[in-house]
Amino acid sequence: MNDTAIDTVVAGWRQWAEHQPRIIGTLSGGLSNSSVLLQVADKRCVLRLNGKALGVDRLQEAAARGCAAQRGLAPALLFQDPNQNFQISEYLPGGIWTEADLGDPSQLSKLAALLAAIHSLPAIESQLDIASKIALYKSMQRYHSVVLAKLEHSIDDVVNNICATAQPYCLCHGDLLAANIVENEGRLWALDWEYAAMSSPYFDLAVVLEGQYIDPVLQRDFIEQYQSLRPQALIDVDSLHQWRILYGYLDALWYALQADDEIIAEQVELKVARLAAMLKY
Repeated sequence: MNDTAIDTVVAGWRQWAEHQPRIIGTLSGGLSNSSVLLQVADKRCVLRLNGKALGVDRLQEAAARGCAAQRGLAPALLFQDPNQNFQISEYLPGGIWTEADLGDPSQLSKLAALLAAIHSLPAIESQLDIASKIALYKSMQRYHSVVLAKLEHSIDDVVNNICATAQPYCLCHGDLLAANIVENEGRLWALDWEYAAMSSPYFDLAVVLEGQYIDPVLQRDFIEQYQSLRPQALIDVDSLHQWRILYGYLDALWYALQADDEIIAEQVELKVARLAAMLKY
């Protein structure tokens, strides 16, 4: 947590609030951004310091989130710093999802409904450029995985096949993991829209299914429930598997960017081992 940067934003409160805010405490977050809970008069809001997330377009993030907030799928964005250093958002009391939610069939039904609703949102300008994102991540690597290097030829074949196949595009969240879902009075809301872009719905499905552990039987139920809500999205098992490989590759590369210690390096190798197993499908 960058306390100095937080204090600077709070000290300049007059550009984004009518009343002087009070810091209540820190909020759990990812590796890229830092967040604190603020009290502003009789309301609470979230101050998020934007980290240096590679390839993120903050204006497009705001556009996607604005669409989602209008449909009651995301907290409202109250202020966007013109320099894109921070944002102020509505605070939603409730619980952040955990692994336990991913093992509950009724919770996964809610997640299928949330994802289907996101995929029905209006389009934004930003489109996922898979090749460019991979090239960017690879150009910034600080950790070299010998196993991943051996897999790259097979992965390139998968990526080329996906890029050469016409895809129906929709607005995708891009990072709909349990840590980015808050439940308020039985209703799900999606947080952290920085990776939102127009892409194939397969990408978001791959994030949900490959980015965290869900029992294989529950995975099948989740896909069926999602498809029942979006009958126009005919899910092909082989195509979904290729997108899961693609997401697994991006995920491993992203974590390799953070690999400054043995713990994260170990996580990278676990993700690479998972990739190797999928490529034998």
